[in-house]
Amino acid sequence: MKTLILLIFIALSANFVNAQWIAISSKTVRSLNSVYFTDANTGYAVGGEGTILKTTNAGATWTALSSGISTSLESVYFTDVNIGYAVGGDILKTTNAGKTWKVLSEGTNNNYLFSVYFPDSMIGFAVGGANSGHHSAAILKTTNAGKTWNTVSNQIKYTLNSIYFTDASTGYAVGNYMGSKSTSFKTTNGGRTWTALPGRTDRLLMSVYFPDTSTGYAVGGNGTIIKTNNAGTSWMALTSGTEKMLRSVYFIDALTGYVVGANGTILKTINGGKTWTALSSGTTKDLYSVYFTDALTGYVVGENGTILKTINGGGDVKK
Repeated sequence: MKTLILLIFIALSANFVNAQWIAISSKTVRSLNSVYFTDANTGYAVGGEGTILKTTNAGATWTALSSGISTSLESVYFTDVNIGYAVGGDILKTTNAGKTWKVLSEGTNNNYLFSVYFPDSMIGFAVGGANSGHHSAAILKTTNAGKTWNTVSNQIKYTLNSIYFTDASTGYAVGNYMGSKSTSFKTTNGGRTWTALPGRTDRLLMSVYFPDTSTGYAVGGNGTIIKTNNAGTSWMALTSGTEKMLRSVYFIDALTGYVVGANGTILKTINGGKTWTALSSGTTKDLYSVYFTDALTGYVVGENGTILKTINGGGDVKK
């Protein structure tokens, strides 16, 4: 019997190694919009109707946590192994690794939020759009670990979808395309003011990521991938090889990065975005968020509770 079990284990392991991405049961059909890991084993995914899932075994199994809300959650971020935030129709915080979540008393200020980021343990930002129907952006900031949030004064008139800071002062936000207006913005004073950045302005941008202080990427509609080498002063359009909506970008180092999007799209670059290779995801579901815990181990979440995992960097690509 032990021999049989061992043979089955070896067969399953071999199948996992040979595959690029393996589907993992989330036990939910609600869309999962964001994934974040605090270490190699512990991760969180958030999504529709207040869904929060947690794994403590590197994604092998996921457990539903009680968020206490029924509104959707769009983004999750942890500042350490215990303290985390999730945003959407509300702003939630946990101080005990997800056991309990509290709706913060100074919440969204009638905004709907799509992205949250903390450059340090006390200072955090959340962006989205106003619920007023005027399509104005929402940029909220906390300087006391989420106890209170204040609206940052800005002139951005449409929804922001993603925010990323390279330090406590310097940050970037990207969003919707409205007429001839820019879709990417930068602050150098901790969010007090934001400057529209030059570059491609005729595409919706959904996600922004900087692997270092100078180099950044943003992705969005119609297969758009843009890159800056000079901290946003200028942006160049990269060839993605797809016209699918791209929803999330993540780099594990200066050269290797991943993008996920509509209809199971997963793209990988190993040369800093010069070329992108489509990986086989094994699904046609829309994919919303990607996160890697090391050079080989990564996770993707998306539509209808989709969770994918790779332990071989998503598969080899040619240089």
